[in-house]
Amino acid sequence: MAQDNPDADPWEIADGLLSGAVHWWLYANSPCSDPACQDCEAICTAELRMKTLHDLVRDMAETCEY
Repeated sequence: MAQDNPDADPWEIADGLLSGAVHWWLYANSPCSDPACQDCEAICTAELRMKTLHDLVRDMAETCEY
């Protein structure tokens, strides 16, 4: 993207990609409509989804080799 748009700010491109990825992750990890679903227990509220996402990002950052 940056090569195709040399005037674009790389940070803005990265922010847009990150935003899209986060929105997709939140959509893909939405709880089902069953309030008693054990599979959705860890993501049944916005706060729990954010905690799960934060933990995932932290794990990726800690294991990143660059």
